[in-house]
Amino acid sequence: MPPESRFRTREIALSGRLRTADDPATIAPNDLAIARNVRPSDQYWRGVQGMTKINTSALASTGIRNGFHFRKAQPAESHLMAWTSDGKVWKNDTAIPSQGAFSSVLFTDTAGGSTGRFANGPDGALVYANGVDTCAWGGTEHRCAGFIDFPAAAKVYNYSDKITNTLTTPTISLPSTPRLRAVRMSPQRTSVPYCRWTPSNCTCPRSTPYLPQPWK
Repeated sequence: MPPESRFRTREIALSGRLRTADDPATIAPNDLAIARNVRPSDQYWRGVQGMTKINTSALASTGIRNGFHFRKAQPAESHLMAWTSDGKVWKNDTAIPSQGAFSSVLFTDTAGGSTGRFANGPDGALVYANGVDTCAWGGTEHRCAGFIDFPAAAKVYNYSDKITNTLTTPTISLPSTPRLRAVRMSPQRTSVPYCRWTPSNCTCPRSTPYLPQPWK
């Protein structure tokens, strides 16, 4: 008999259960006795790339109960967040898969809160809530929501588009004695840019004035 005919191939669908307590000789053909570098999906086990250590030293707080990889594109940032059982939100600013440390506490919970949860928020922000506190963090840098110039009476110029682009050295020409209102979105304060003139006398370059509304 030729050597190649001694073996036969057989496809086994890995759609069974993980049975670690039973003798491997007694489990069904599609069951698993060991599941390593795989995770269950709706129908089959799917392979994963394993795990890599990302922190260079242990956290000062123990009891990690939740974690989140916060990434944003503009500007490009990567932060690994961890919530510990003592009510602290830690951050690791080293981009995965490089190794770094959870060097600082971003937030400390108010007493009475439950497990901290993370989620991606609008405008590239991170949202955190624990049943008592609700916070939003824009990362190391966050876009300026608006930049309005009031050089003289009945004149309003909106430079918001110019300062929210991707240029590293933007230049804006302003009058010698401008009256400026710069707005920055942050977790502590949220301001809304607006035009103080009515549409009839607004001179915004784009002719698209904001509706008048009070500052917050």
